[in-house]
Amino acid sequence: MKARAFPSTHLLPQAPAMAPKVGFWQRLVMRRAGRRSAATTPPDAQGHHPATLALAAEVARVEAEIHTALVMTVESLDRTIARSETQIRLLSARLVETTVPQVEDPAESMTATKQDAIRVQQTKAQEALARRAAAQHKLDEVKGQVAELSERREHLHTTAAGILASWVARFEALSAHHRSGFIRGLTRRFPAPVLSIQDPKNLPMPNYRARHAWAGGEQLPVTITQVRPTEQPTLTWSHLQWEL
Repeated sequence: MKARAFPSTHLLPQAPAMAPKVGFWQRLVMRRAGRRSAATTPPDAQGHHPATLALAAEVARVEAEIHTALVMTVESLDRTIARSETQIRLLSARLVETTVPQVEDPAESMTATKQDAIRVQQTKAQEALARRAAAQHKLDEVKGQVAELSERREHLHTTAAGILASWVARFEALSAHHRSGFIRGLTRRFPAPVLSIQDPKNLPMPNYRARHAWAGGEQLPVTITQVRPTEQPTLTWSHLQWEL
């Protein structure tokens, strides 16, 4: 009977679910398989029997599915980060380009024309300050979004590693039950076992080695290094002010 897996996580919904718990029937089936192996099949150099090799193949399939889901999700996230970083460069350049003119206050001794000209300059200076403030606000906002996306990228890898770890733990638990049944079959007195192993308790335990570096804490390389010109956002000061 196939055990029911736990629901998938919201970070990697396309990945396999967490491994199901090892229940009574799964333990019993593996112990019986171990006793049958004691009558027919010695373990290989890694301590595997056909039953544990099948378990390892199942974990390998799960790891491949996790990897596919992780790559797809990370690539989508990297595209978003790349667009945001392009936006940061554009906003930073606008901040450098934006200058606020210095103007003097109109005085009563000035002519009306001169006073009006200075007021126009003051209005332009205030508009420049407003544009700079809007750009700085947007820049801080986008930088915050990039930081959140980068943190989410890290969590995606942690989630993938956690899912795989649950399946590896299940493999180890079932392999241990299989080994328990195997040793019991070898040490029984009646009927006498077919196989003869001098020290069965010192046989190597089968283990599963992950194929991908993210299982050990590493992250996938950045998949998107730049945004194509057609994908770059068009920024205008009116657009920035409207968003704010």
